[in-house]
Amino acid sequence: MKNSAFGKLNNSGKCILSHMARISVLFVVMFLAVCFDRLSEVSAENAYKTVTVSIPFECKKTEDMNYSICIEKKSEYAPEPDQRQIDTKGSKTGSFRIQISEPGTFIYHIYQAKGTDSEIIYDDTQYDVYIYVTNGEDGEINYSTSVYYADTDDKPSSVEYGNSYRNPEDKEERTTEEADVKPEEDTTEKSTDKNTESGSEIPPSKKEESGKSTNAKTADETNVYMLAVLLAVSAAGSLLIIYSKSKKDNVSE
Repeated sequence: MKNSAFGKLNNSGKCILSHMARISVLFVVMFLAVCFDRLSEVSAENAYKTVTVSIPFECKKTEDMNYSICIEKKSEYAPEPDQRQIDTKGSKTGSFRIQISEPGTFIYHIYQAKGTDSEIIYDDTQYDVYIYVTNGEDGEINYSTSVYYADTDDKPSSVEYGNSYRNPEDKEERTTEEADVKPEEDTTEKSTDKNTESGSEIPPSKKEESGKSTNAKTADETNVYMLAVLLAVSAAGSLLIIYSKSKKDNVSE
């Protein structure tokens, strides 16, 4: 009798332990489900909306100058920019775009890749750009940017570059070589026209006047010679008449 009683009690204890174990497992599963759901909610709360940050730059001065503007990350975890190098020509503006989806401070370095033309002075100014990203409302993030000359606390008004020719005359020579050169005949004709306008050649009216004065001078000289001959002839005739008359008077006497 005692053995059967202990056997029933032992079986009852096993059943109770088995139910308790099942309940414990059920509680653990429910706890894990609640924790997972909570983690999902936290992740959803921490999922920020992506913003596009634009870093503008400007290339100035020379219209025919080539520029290669580059950007690099200085912060290890900074997002990659859409482009690492932008090539442009002449006085133009451009911008680097960066997609950011979490708060933090991100630093970028901007510089110009030096060209190979020895006649050009390349602007070697370098800049550090700081992007400050903070939490906003409803999953949004706010940001602001600050620009400094690289490794200094000095702030420029903007990121800008201006290359220049080492000798300003080089630009004029290149422009002249690239321009269409007219034939020498055309240049000579233009030169002749200019000389005519400036009076280096005598206009037709001036030539006619010069011819008239020359002819008049020749006619005057001819008249003088003829007058001298007439006077000489007249004098000779007068002498001849006087001689003949005196001879007749002598004969008559």
